[in-house]
Amino acid sequence: MIINTVNRHELNSDKIMHSLIDPDNVDEWAVRYIWIQHKHDNESFLNSYFNDGNKKNINVRGMTTHINEDWKFHNNIFELSAVNGDLIWRVKILNSISNSIDYIEIWKNKQLINQYFNNNQYECTLPNGTVWTASSKQNLSKEIYNTGFITRSWDPPRSISKLQAIDYYSKFVAQNQRKENCIINTKFNQLLHV
Repeated sequence: MIINTVNRHELNSDKIMHSLIDPDNVDEWAVRYIWIQHKHDNESFLNSYFNDGNKKNINVRGMTTHINEDWKFHNNIFELSAVNGDLIWRVKILNSISNSIDYIEIWKNKQLINQYFNNNQYECTLPNGTVWTASSKQNLSKEIYNTGFITRSWDPPRSISKLQAIDYYSKFVAQNQRKENCIINTKFNQLLHV
């Protein structure tokens, strides 16, 4: 599926990218989709991501350790949301058509995606009651970009049916098991989503 994506750090940054899923727009769950590329050495970034992803010169978080405090809020969202069921599943996968590492996430609804990720002008409250300030959100985004990474997003989020989301998840699990450049970051927990 061809998507017009947005990078919030560059003027005229809209760019056509290929997505690895094609949501059916049934309003049961929601998709957050991010394409990540490196501005200066994308080939190394892509070729090494799943083999040596923990090396500092490859990993996004490893290259931005100077903003660990900002990352903590971001990481807490995923950890807490996986436990409370707001985050259904999350994968990272190589997209050889768009030459990117794609983060594909299924959330309970679009409001959660917009609250946490799509509005850097406002603070948000995490599931544990802590507050992620607007300045911290903006700093994280700015420093990822300044470090050399371009993140493009599918904005606004799309809807997806539960059946289709689970079907895609099964395909990604199979790719992961075959070691085909796919990492399951948040597993689907059937007990939370019956």
